[in-house]
Amino acid sequence: MSAPTRTEDGLPIERLPWLGRSWYKRGPSYWLRRVTAVLLFAVGLAVAGLWAYGFGSYIVTDRGLPVGVRVMILVVVAGAIVYSGFKAWQGFREGERLRRAGRRPTQRRLGTGAGATGMSTGASVRRGSAVTSAFLVIGSVFFLGWFVVLVLWSLQPEYGIEHQARQALEQLRAERR
Repeated sequence: MSAPTRTEDGLPIERLPWLGRSWYKRGPSYWLRRVTAVLLFAVGLAVAGLWAYGFGSYIVTDRGLPVGVRVMILVVVAGAIVYSGFKAWQGFREGERLRRAGRRPTQRRLGTGAGATGMSTGASVRRGSAVTSAFLVIGSVFFLGWFVVLVLWSLQPEYGIEHQARQALEQLRAERR
């Protein structure tokens, strides 16, 4: 059974990204989509967590590095994870605040060379460049904080786009009266 296209009082139900029209009734289709989002983000978190665990355990067990250097590397990695999570949380909160205020969050555009940089990094790693491999490991550590925030964000009771759509429906109802 498909989700209704109109409310009981005849107002159109907006189709939202990922949720479709299921957000209005919050039936089984809606909850299946929500659970799928949580599971996808949790899988990403697990992969990023395993990657960080592998990197950390390699640093801890590497006997070629002095203990002070190993501790410093682990502190920097932990700081990167916490910082990336903080920045992600800050970005999500700002986006939600703007949506709830009825404004669209702006997206920062990357520089025009970003795609070429990614391609050259990938090609360098494939050729066995240790420097670019190290950059990729460091970059992947930043994903861990993001995935923690994505899992937490997916657990909230109502997504920002749902809230905005519900407000738009209420505004239409108020205009009809």
